[in-house]
Amino acid sequence: MKRYLVPIMLLLVTQLAQAAVTATLDRSDIREKETFSLRIQVDEYTDESPDLTVIPEGLVVLSTSNFHRSTNINGVSNINKGWKVQLLAQRSGDYTIPPIPIGSHKTQPISLSVKKASNSFSEDDKQKSLLLKTEVDHQSIYVQQQLILTIKLYLGTQTQYAKLTEPDIDDAIIEKVGDDIKYSSILNGRNYDILERKYAIFPQKSGDIVIPELVFSADIPVASRGFSGYGRVLGRLRPVRISSEPITVNVKPIPTTNQGAWLPAKELKLSGHLPAMGPIVVGEPSTWTLTLTGTGLSENQLPELELPDVEGLKWYPDIPQKQRQYSTENIVGQRVEKIAVVPTKAGEISLPSIKVRWFNTETQSYEMAEVQAQKIHVEPNPEQQLTPSTQSAQPSPVIQVSGEQALWWKISTAVFALLWLMSLVYIRRLLPASSEATKKDSKKPFTGSSPAFRLRKACRSKDQKNIYNALLQWLRETQSDKHASLAAMAQKLSNTEIRDSLERLEKSLYSNQQDSWQDSAKLEKWLAEIEADLRPDDPTTDETSLPELYPAKST
Repeated sequence: MKRYLVPIMLLLVTQLAQAAVTATLDRSDIREKETFSLRIQVDEYTDESPDLTVIPEGLVVLSTSNFHRSTNINGVSNINKGWKVQLLAQRSGDYTIPPIPIGSHKTQPISLSVKKASNSFSEDDKQKSLLLKTEVDHQSIYVQQQLILTIKLYLGTQTQYAKLTEPDIDDAIIEKVGDDIKYSSILNGRNYDILERKYAIFPQKSGDIVIPELVFSADIPVASRGFSGYGRVLGRLRPVRISSEPITVNVKPIPTTNQGAWLPAKELKLSGHLPAMGPIVVGEPSTWTLTLTGTGLSENQLPELELPDVEGLKWYPDIPQKQRQYSTENIVGQRVEKIAVVPTKAGEISLPSIKVRWFNTETQSYEMAEVQAQKIHVEPNPEQQLTPSTQSAQPSPVIQVSGEQALWWKISTAVFALLWLMSLVYIRRLLPASSEATKKDSKKPFTGSSPAFRLRKACRSKDQKNIYNALLQWLRETQSDKHASLAAMAQKLSNTEIRDSLERLEKSLYSNQQDSWQDSAKLEKWLAEIEADLRPDDPTTDETSLPELYPAKST
């Protein structure tokens, strides 16, 4: 029992050490007298609670709520427990929320800057119960660069039947960024509930674009004097309508120095991963995962990764996976490409370096995202190795014979040849009619041999894996090289249609598109042509073959 105790304890310690604890803010633009949310999450169940006494002065904890979530996906259980802490920024300044203890774990520190209260309100605005403000993060951008439009709706009274229009801009793609954020603030002594909404705008052509005014409409209650009348009982309402100011943004064309895909982003990362799940063997696929992540780019803007030709390797890319995430102020697009890497020879081979050139919109300069080249060791495939000879090649011994022995050997050989010719004549007379049929059958490209039979049966089943295995076995029976790969044999075919079809068959085995190859019926018709290309030439021809001793007489 003791010998199992140490590994179990080590496993528990490792799991605890790997428990992920995160702390994030719901937004980055925070002003004094505004509230904001701190979200703390741990990926395991715990009875402990975060110690909020470490929150610095100037940030007041208003409320705390907790949540618990557990999921089970493909037999893997995930547990998340977390807390949402509502904070109030009492005064402006730079703050650091230190690591918050949760039992034996701690969060990472968070730095934030609280700005002074907005002074963009006029004296008239400060007296209003409803305000609508819009702003953009840049006044000048490039074509297809992300422009963030922030909308803030200040509600100083209750509303009903509220409606806010959405931005509509010609020659631009508009995407909503994440969910709406709600918080509160005190402006000029009045309490406001604030709804904040963000949009990412991607202009598609150069020139000035105008973000039109946005309109908020709602019904608000009418103040009632006195205690009589139906208005107070029924809640008298009046419609209101407020709008924002239009905004003009200059859009610059793509720089003339740009080469390849135009990728204007705040950040672009490229990573590669080849799992170490055992030795890499000739002919067996390994999955190479390449992940391209762009901050300020949608997933549809990310380009297809170019894979160079590498001697000793074959690529079989799968359908790319595209997904989108959101940071506090950006769209984060991601493209994941899974590539089946099939080595065709043993030894040291380098996975190539993959590079993507992009334009940094923060520094206004080009940069390169890169996956470094990686060397892999490919081991020979035991199933494709030639079976070594059990005996070493030895020169044939020279037998010395005497004159009498040589004479006797010649006489015996002549007698044996004569007897063989007489037997052949006798059999020929017994089966004169069947000889021609036998001769014709012997020239058929496929007899009832087991590999050919299994191949035809596989073609009719339309199972690509069975077809591939049966085809490979049959091809190796038709030529002298019994260990050649399908790709090597396909290159010998003169018919390009057949050659391309066999390459697509091999590629389909490493792709999720199992219906991408549908030439099983054609393959069955191509077998004779394939055999003609691959079967070694017969050294005997009709001109050198032995003629019939007694040709059939014509009638």
